[in-house]
Amino acid sequence: MPKTPLHATTSVARITAAVTSAAGGAGAVISDSTDSTSVALINTGEYDVEYKIDSGAWVLLPDRATATLDLNLANSVLRTRKTAGSGDGAVALDITQLDNAFIAGDSAMNLVSLPINAQTGTSYTLVLTDAGKQVDMSNAAANTLNIPTNANEPFEIGTIIWVCMKGTGITTIAGAGVTLQKPAAKALAISAQYEMARLHKIATDTWRVNAT
Repeated sequence: MPKTPLHATTSVARITAAVTSAAGGAGAVISDSTDSTSVALINTGEYDVEYKIDSGAWVLLPDRATATLDLNLANSVLRTRKTAGSGDGAVALDITQLDNAFIAGDSAMNLVSLPINAQTGTSYTLVLTDAGKQVDMSNAAANTLNIPTNANEPFEIGTIIWVCMKGTGITTIAGAGVTLQKPAAKALAISAQYEMARLHKIATDTWRVNAT
């Protein structure tokens, strides 16, 4: 079982930077020395923009959309640029320093008050309102927690969801059309009552599964 912290503290500093770098170019660097655990990158402009971390791929951030990133700005390079046909826009960067908390969507969630979605059937498919929650699977028979494709439920990249095997039936994590990454020594199943697994969306149809 994961340890539940007694408290969680957060601090947020906002940076607003215009996006003027040309589409298809190297992008402009947004820099800050904050030793941040996670940042919310918010496109506050009227046009789509793209962002890139270090040598990674360019990622589209539509107008008025938010991306939550696992990023240390003191050690990484974050770049932004316009998309084809877009005018100059802006992004707001919320730098969130966390202590005994985690990020789900664009919110800092305190594990002490983690909301629970109680399920008693043998199959459940995640929906958008599960972001930042714990899904309890309570059944004596084997049961399955299904992760939908982004086309069906467009969770934000960075979303975290916890799953608990509350009943005695083994809970399997599945996802048709979704890539599930896990440690080599772990299975995509929770095999002991009250054990938990963390689901972390890291790309459009890719989730990391870490069972306790």
